[in-house]
Amino acid sequence: MIKKICEVIDGEYVCDIDISVEEWKTLLTNDKVFDTKSIAALKKWFIEPNHSCTCFDIGKKYDLHSM
Repeated sequence: MIKKICEVIDGEYVCDIDISVEEWKTLLTNDKVFDTKSIAALKKWFIEPNHSCTCFDIGKKYDLHSM
């Protein structure tokens, strides 16, 4: 098993996940990995500044409850 380390830098989590664009595309189109609700959530994060936001802030912005 490969252990990945995340760091908090200037209040942001920074993680080297070592995944290619093609691997992301494969994961995003696999409904066993991401269902429709998960894709909708990812889209909300993607449109945030620097593609970064907390679950709490996303929920507050869109009047949603985190899972």
